[in-house]
Amino acid sequence: MDDYIKDWKREEQIPFVGWDFSYLHGKMTEEKPPWDYKALAKEYLSKSKSVLDMGTGGGEIFSSLEPFPPHAVAIEGYHPNFLLAKQKLEHLGVKVLFTQETAQLPFKECEFDLVLNRHSGINVHEIARVVAKGGIFLTQQVDGTNNIDLMRIFGVNPQWPDSTLEKNEKKFEEVGFTILEKRNWEGKTVFNSVAALVYYLKSSPFIVPGFNVDKYLEELKKLQERVNRGEELSFTNKRYLIVAEKI
Repeated sequence: MDDYIKDWKREEQIPFVGWDFSYLHGKMTEEKPPWDYKALAKEYLSKSKSVLDMGTGGGEIFSSLEPFPPHAVAIEGYHPNFLLAKQKLEHLGVKVLFTQETAQLPFKECEFDLVLNRHSGINVHEIARVVAKGGIFLTQQVDGTNNIDLMRIFGVNPQWPDSTLEKNEKKFEEVGFTILEKRNWEGKTVFNSVAALVYYLKSSPFIVPGFNVDKYLEELKKLQERVNRGEELSFTNKRYLIVAEKI
């Protein structure tokens, strides 16, 4: 077991930059929802004159959606990612602002005819304020019970249990949106080793807050025993999609 622990601690120290999990290529298999968020976003972008991307991370997804309309803005509230997003997006004509997506947004009423939000926080009242009449809000969200079977192994509960399609659908209808499309989906994520899972948990601190190898050594050892018995390290993956129009 000592060799495994050395591997886990080595994975724990590998830097994680932006919102890029390419290091886990070949080490983690993640099923994808049946819809294509990027294709939907590009379709609505082609019809828009102004767009806001909320919680853009390092701009990894948003940058792939160019060309952009004349008025294009991205916001990010985590400073290291904000700096990455500026490097990736500003030369494409996107203005990047350091702003928490759930706070009051620094924009005029009805400023955008399209607001995009992929896996970022939602403040329905601020979104309703900045979206123009007839404008579109498109979001793909991580369900609040995503990875709940993984969380239980480490004795933690979901931080955002109310992040569900049903509850957010109702909130948007209450502030003047009509739901054009809504979809729920459940799949699985499979890790080929406990070491890969360590990297994933270290890089995604909202799953097991305060995660580190020493703190959760016993839980990691039990997971390794599962692997040694030939069991799959498979956990629940949940997403939902909402496309809403402001009426």
